[in-house]
Amino acid sequence: MTVYGIFRGTTRYRSAKPFGRKERGTFAIKKLYQATARVPLTFGKANILNEEAGQREVGPTAALSSAYYRYIVGKLKEKIEDRALVHLYRFEEDRFGLEGPELRKVALNHYRQGAEDASRHSADLVEKGLSPQGNLELRTSGKIGRLLLKKETMPLNLAKFHKDGLEAYLMGKGLEVDGNVLKKNPVLQEIIDLEAALIFLSRLNERFGLEKEVALRPSEVDGKENTEVPATKKRSKKKTSVLTDSDALDYLLDTVFGKKRNG
Repeated sequence: MTVYGIFRGTTRYRSAKPFGRKERGTFAIKKLYQATARVPLTFGKANILNEEAGQREVGPTAALSSAYYRYIVGKLKEKIEDRALVHLYRFEEDRFGLEGPELRKVALNHYRQGAEDASRHSADLVEKGLSPQGNLELRTSGKIGRLLLKKETMPLNLAKFHKDGLEAYLMGKGLEVDGNVLKKNPVLQEIIDLEAALIFLSRLNERFGLEKEVALRPSEVDGKENTEVPATKKRSKKKTSVLTDSDALDYLLDTVFGKKRNG
């Protein structure tokens, strides 16, 4: 179901007021919003988690939040690519003239720093286990894995902290992302940092094998403003030989990480 502009042309389209509780309830009928129970937790006391004990709220479904996230990533595509190029440029400056173990060490430092900068306010999965020799081991999700865990939470965070943008999306009014919008909505800058870091780290990992392979999902930085719930991505065939920004970025990354194997 296409949801971008689903309320375009309605009387609500001409209103500047934010969505009210009654309207969100109406959206639930269209399976765009859903009712949830928020249960306050009190430390030191027993907390019974059930719907009766909590305050009921109506918010966007996970499917709507994911569709809106893809739309925003498409809007931020150029800024994400620019940020990825900043990572790449800094690495190129530091790795100039290096090879072998020294080059790998510089790559590892940039890998760690890129992951740390983009994984602020995120959780990590820690698992206790035993090695084949029977020794105690501690396993984590890894650098890229931690960013992917954060990415799983971003659609709902975006819908929560950028409500005006979500409402404009449903109205089909579009969204222009400039410096003022980014300043007022830190969650958008967080998305830029996260998606750019995933591009950069995946390239470094492809070349240097800094951690075990992580099953990355297909890149959402493809310029498509997907508006389906749920979404099924289709790649369109290029009908022109004009070099796009994405082509230029891919060429640069492939040239740096794909051909310079000897430093």
